[in-house]
Amino acid sequence: MERLSKKNWFKSPWKTGTFLFLVNAFLFVTTALLLYLVSLLFIPFIHLVIMLAAMLFSLFVWILISRYWEGTRFDRYKLGLVGSSFYGFLSLIILYRYANLKPAFPGDDVFMAALGLFFALIVTTVAFIACFSITSFTGKNSKA
Repeated sequence: MERLSKKNWFKSPWKTGTFLFLVNAFLFVTTALLLYLVSLLFIPFIHLVIMLAAMLFSLFVWILISRYWEGTRFDRYKLGLVGSSFYGFLSLIILYRYANLKPAFPGDDVFMAALGLFFALIVTTVAFIACFSITSFTGKNSKA
């Protein structure tokens, strides 16, 4: 991370925010793929370990970027907003699907689908808030 912080592009809040956006997208897709593959196996509770590991790794990445990135407070807000916007967009997509949830056929019960979307909305909203908070309000500010 120290070598990365010396790169010229890492000093820009927009470029570093885009990097964080892509890292968040990569971590999310990788976790979703692992959860899908684990669903094909019949190993109980392994999905909980994968979700816990993904959460801890995401927190670790956010803290590292926040610690090594230097800039003004306003630039730090830009970095946090751009980087965490992946989860913001995901929350909006889930909210749209939740609002437009319709039965697939007459008599179809959509309760479980609504419950899954509700929990997904909670998870992505908390991830957005956590990523934004960690990258925007922690770390060092080298310039006023």
